[in-house]
Amino acid sequence: TTEIYTLSLHDALPIFMWPGLIPRGVFTIIDGEPGTGKSTITLDLAARQSAGNDLPDGEPCSPGRVIILSAEDRGDNTIVPRLMAAGGDRSPIRTVPYAMKVPDREARGLSLQKDIAQLAGLVDELDAKLLIIDPITAFLGKGVNPNDDYRVRSVLGPIRTLAETTGITVILVRHLNKKEGLSAINRGSGSIGLIAASRSGLLVGPDPYDPDTKVLAAVKYNLTGKPLAWRYRIVSEPVKSDDGTELDTGKVEWMGDTDITADQLV
Repeated sequence: TTEIYTLSLHDALPIFMWPGLIPRGVFTIIDGEPGTGKSTITLDLAARQSAGNDLPDGEPCSPGRVIILSAEDRGDNTIVPRLMAAGGDRSPIRTVPYAMKVPDREARGLSLQKDIAQLAGLVDELDAKLLIIDPITAFLGKGVNPNDDYRVRSVLGPIRTLAETTGITVILVRHLNKKEGLSAINRGSGSIGLIAASRSGLLVGPDPYDPDTKVLAAVKYNLTGKPLAWRYRIVSEPVKSDDGTELDTGKVEWMGDTDITADQLV
């Protein structure tokens, strides 16, 4: 049976979480070297979504629940302090541990290949507005080669459907490969299918004119004209844990837009 869909103006126009940079209902992928602040940026955005705080450009962001899948950072000593430093509301944020217990089996890593139904159920249960997967390659599933275009797309397909049907913002984090000299769109690790499946691609790297700052620039922008890049730096911020212990963590300090391009960053 062939289904014919009639698009309204509302359906045709993308709805952005961060206008020009991060759309809702599709993937956004953030690429960058370790230590450039990719995860800190995602937690800054998670904090804004959770508390309904304005975005870095001053645009309003309505409050909503957030789901964070992280394979590299612990919740207690990294994720929660960074959310607190960014002014987030912890109550609507759910972190999903990388290692999950499976009945009658040893614990294994959460797999988007096997556990997409459970993740979709959690999105529906919470009516979540933002899903962060950091890094995406850690959650593809055992036996899925991140360089295999077909396998990667087969895993991303159900996540794309989840995004489209719920309107949730999905941010995937990815490291860079070691192939220097390539254009920015080809510097992300793994299959080209990852950036191909995304509707927005961003890259972070050191500002070529100021080594003390970094830049978030667009690599791919299917749903808008080319947006300006944003300069930022990671600054130290003390926060207090639930038991009163003072922790020193990092937060993003946004420093305004710039016309630096992603290709300049690589």
